[in-house]
Amino acid sequence: DKNVVIKRTRVKEFAEKKFIGSAKKELFVYELSLRNKKKQEVEITIEDQVPLSTNEEIKVEVTESGNASHNKETGKLSWKMKISC
Repeated sequence: DKNVVIKRTRVKEFAEKKFIGSAKKELFVYELSLRNKKKQEVEITIEDQVPLSTNEEIKVEVTESGNASHNKETGKLSWKMKISC
């Protein structure tokens, strides 16, 4: 729907890289913003996905999901919400 605008941006101020011995740790933070241009409230399901690693040496962690339901097998994050006008 063109009247519901969703924007996903990477928050650079929270992105960081750390080197711990020979290991490297990277932190990425993304922000989802929503805007309802309709004249009535809408109910919406938003889905995003966390990358999955098949390499045992690479671990992906979700530290904050903003109350999303998280399927660890697929990496899928889902939010159900109502957006007022």
